[in-house]
Amino acid sequence: MPSLAPPASLFSSIVSQASGVQTARTRLLSTAPSLRDVFEDVDDVEAADLHSLSSSSSHAASTAHSHSTCDSCAQLETEFAGAVLFVESYQGPHRILTQENSSPKKDFYAYYQQATVGPCPTTTPPTGLSKLELSKWERWRNLGNMTRQEAMKRYATALDNLVDDWRRSANLRSVHRNNSMGASEVSLARSVSDAGSAAPNRRKRSTSMFERLPRIYDELGELQDRVEDEGKKRDELEAHLLHFTRDNRSMFNEQLQQVEQIRNSLASLVKNLEEDVVQHSTELQ
Repeated sequence: MPSLAPPASLFSSIVSQASGVQTARTRLLSTAPSLRDVFEDVDDVEAADLHSLSSSSSHAASTAHSHSTCDSCAQLETEFAGAVLFVESYQGPHRILTQENSSPKKDFYAYYQQATVGPCPTTTPPTGLSKLELSKWERWRNLGNMTRQEAMKRYATALDNLVDDWRRSANLRSVHRNNSMGASEVSLARSVSDAGSAAPNRRKRSTSMFERLPRIYDELGELQDRVEDEGKKRDELEAHLLHFTRDNRSMFNEQLQQVEQIRNSLASLVKNLEEDVVQHSTELQ
């Protein structure tokens, strides 16, 4: 009967192959990087990518914000330049924009100085100023440390409150053409101007009261002129009446003196007549 046990040579061959496989496996594990190291490397790469992406996003956001700020500043400067040109070259019927002593005109001067020069450099007025110049200087000083941008906004807002359609004037369009801003900035300024002209009805109703302000100021100016004329006439009449009274008083005093002289003459004549009568009566006796 044949034996069921494997031959010794076959068993030794299997053992040697198994030991060889174990040796090769040990070498591979000793030379290859560990799984934790691999995961740590992957995490480092992902973190670096996220940091780079975040930096790029923040840089893009800051760049977009700076571009938006520059566009708004350019738009504000263009609007301010158009408002200044409109006020300085205005030849319309609103006297409030042509009279230098009007309150809005003084405000325009103060806002212009604040926007172009900056805050008032001195707290005491310069010497040799006229009454009008001193009033303008005080308006400028009262603005304090207002920023240039705020002064430009207030200049344009003050003009909006007086003249509703000043942005549609030909002078402002020439400012847009002569300005050195780019095509995108020009389109932005025009769109903002169109948006301002196409305001909601609620805003138009709220600003409609300001449309009558120039007419009210004109009527007020006419009333002030009339009051000044009436005051001058009154002063002239008072002077004439005083002169007439003085002349009449002098004439009356002269007539009183003449009456007094006549009375004295009559009294002297009567006395002489009485003496003559007495003397004549004595002679007759």
